[in-house]
Parts: sequence; structure tokens; C-alpha cells
Amino acid sequence: MSSRPHQRSIHPKISSMPRKQSEATTHLEIYKMSVEKHRLQQELENLKSREKHIVKRLTEIERQTEALMKQVHSPQLSSAAKTQETSHSKPLESSFEFEQVYVEY
Repeated sequence: MSSRPHQRSIHPKISSMPRKQSEATTHLEIYKMSVEKHRLQQELENLKSREKHIVKRLTEIERQTEALMKQVHSPQLSSAAKTQETSHSKPLESSFEFEQVYVEY
């Protein structure tokens, strides 16, 4: 299964009835193309902004994960962690194992 949906090409909007060629229709086509160009440029700016936010959040998550992993694997365990480790039969590293669950809708 692909992680990305199928990319569709962006088609121009088509009028249901073709207009008679005149100077007015030419101006209308120019206007419609400029509006579409503006919309696509705005969409591209929004996507770039969204990408920056996502990359920033991923960096934060990576940094926090590394900090937590250092806490878990540090040789000096706090007294709370020591009592928790002795009360559980599993080692601390095994607490990061996740069970896969399948849900049918």
C-alpha cells in the first residue's frame, strides 16, 4: 500500500458552452488564467509553510525522543525508576515494545 495518495494533475476549469471568439472572451480567458495562477501560487506558498511547520515539529520530536532515550539508558537511574524496575519482571528496554492491533470497521 502506498503512503501517498495518487497525484492528480491540475486541470483548468472548463466552461460547459464554448464562447464565440471575441476580444471580450480573450480578456475573460486572461482574467481566468490570472485568477488560477494566483490561486496556485497561494496554494504553493501554503504548502511550503506547512512543510516548514512539519519539519520543525519532526525535529522537536526527534530531539525529545533522543533526550528520553538517554534518560532510559543512562546508568544512573533515579530511585523511582529503580523501584519501578524491581517491581516489574520485564527489563526497562522492553517497555518500548508495542503490540500491533488491527481494528476492522
